[in-house]
Amino acid sequence: MQEMWLPNAPQNEIREGNLSDWEVVENFLDIYTRDGKESVFDIQPAHVIRQWMNDTGNWAYNCLPLKIANQYGWVAHSPCSFTATWDGGPGKENLNITNHEFCTTDCHYATSHFAHGILTVNTDILVKTTPGTSLYIRGLTNTQKDIIYPMDAIVETDWLPFHFPFSLKFIKPGTITYEKGEPLFMFFPIIRNYIESFKVTYKSLDSNPELKEQNRRFSQSRGDHMANYNGQAQKFYIKGTVVNNKADVDDHKTRLRLNTPKVAE
Repeated sequence: MQEMWLPNAPQNEIREGNLSDWEVVENFLDIYTRDGKESVFDIQPAHVIRQWMNDTGNWAYNCLPLKIANQYGWVAHSPCSFTATWDGGPGKENLNITNHEFCTTDCHYATSHFAHGILTVNTDILVKTTPGTSLYIRGLTNTQKDIIYPMDAIVETDWLPFHFPFSLKFIKPGTITYEKGEPLFMFFPIIRNYIESFKVTYKSLDSNPELKEQNRRFSQSRGDHMANYNGQAQKFYIKGTVVNNKADVDDHKTRLRLNTPKVAE
């Protein structure tokens, strides 16, 4: 069973960080479709691979924060190929969408619903999540598409009883094409009130001597490494180390292992 801490107290009490105000619940992310079968959007755990990272001779994969972000969620893929052209006008009619092949969803899911150069994707899924959680919906992490930008959205999927769309905004007139099987967007759950529980404070590094010393040692080691660069990465962060000492952390992540959506028995 996968579990999480879920706030179960008034917001002002949660901000005090009292764990007695939290309860353990079982996590779930249920994806409802009309017939209970897999979505035509072929929802899968996000993959670590990005073409532009391959094009660096795989050097970019030395950046663990990028790799984790690449895998952080589930990806919805285009069920068919289509082209969208925006002429720069403000109306719905100024965005033209053409399917390259018959779209098996029978719903013409790519539409010009909001006008103003906004491409909207209507899905065949209704998502329900653990009470107190929302769904963060965004474009594929660390990936860009020419002249169009995915719009981030946060949806309260623990109570919402209808489908959510996903929208992308043209940043200038032009034409883009999505191929069948190409990633359209990704999503992941977040605890709705969690971000508001953080007290954010500026502090002098001198107020934390241990952190200051660790930072000094890292800076010196990094400087020495770059001065005598041999083409190799130090990989302190990948190894979960503070220079030569293991960090005091038990859940350091070097990869994510998300569950693949399955049809309920």
